[in-house]
Amino acid sequence: MDVPKISVILPVYNGSAYICESIDSILKQHFADFELIIVNDASSDNCKELINQYTDSRINYIEHAKNEGLVAALNTGILLARGKYIARMDQDDISMPNRLQLQFDFMEKNENCVLLGTQIQILDGIKSSKMFCGSEDLKSSLLFGTSFAHPSVMMRASVLRRSELFYEERFKHAEDYGLWTLLALHGAIENLPDICLKYRKHHSQYTKVFSNEMIQASRYIRNNYLKACGVSMGENDLETLNMIAEKSANIADESVIEKIGCFLERLSTICAGSRFNADSLKKVSYIQWRQLCGERQKKGYGTYGLYKKFHFRHSIKDLRTHAWFFRHIFFKKNNMYSV
Repeated sequence: MDVPKISVILPVYNGSAYICESIDSILKQHFADFELIIVNDASSDNCKELINQYTDSRINYIEHAKNEGLVAALNTGILLARGKYIARMDQDDISMPNRLQLQFDFMEKNENCVLLGTQIQILDGIKSSKMFCGSEDLKSSLLFGTSFAHPSVMMRASVLRRSELFYEERFKHAEDYGLWTLLALHGAIENLPDICLKYRKHHSQYTKVFSNEMIQASRYIRNNYLKACGVSMGENDLETLNMIAEKSANIADESVIEKIGCFLERLSTICAGSRFNADSLKKVSYIQWRQLCGERQKKGYGTYGLYKKFHFRHSIKDLRTHAWFFRHIFFKKNNMYSV
């Protein structure tokens, strides 16, 4: 049996509403040298009947005898994967026809890349992602959470096998974020600028149902990531970092916002001598600060003075971004500052 270039892992649990759209989007890829590993985690709906209608020889269908959860289903797929690269797919999303081809070509040309995501577009809308591209920026951004759309990623299988990396139960409900922080220690991580996946949002989504557990798991992952990268962060600074990552700051409290600004301005100094790139930390810190100030201004709180105090400009590109943000957030059409 020929070994496929790519193994696509698709875990399924009660996903009959959209599973056929998801499978079809993979089977219709321009890049054809893949296997599609579908792991049915003991669904109670008619997923099995829908999947069994497919006769494509590239499908490897597996059933769990009992429901074991997403982490177990993903790891079943990794253990069965034979490809040089392992791609992810979710039961309710749609891959663009050129997705696997674009990712395969990039991974072939960039042998140090261990993880590659893409931009996504929200289904039933026009909104699309603007996730970081560039390994150093992405590694810095992981301090604040995942910067990858999980169902869009492709991983280098040899790194997973050699380092025995899997999705881990200790990272449950943030298992993707945990794996990305581990992979970031083994090579370059990247996002393509291309939109390669249509992502479905709905009220029963996994990330919404387990939001509290996800927060706790993410804190654990973030702390481990800091230590693995050689950063020793004090309790107060770690609390502030978590507040930014979780978007839980009291926007109305100016002292809280100023505390965040002070922390972000110091972050590159706090991480000096670590695995993190100082310029990338400044860039990521500025974007976090810009987003926070934008949200505060939209809520009707005067933010101009605070924003000017901490804006982390360090490149021509950021100066242009700063100028756009300054005009659109802090000034009305009559060019007067909005309080």
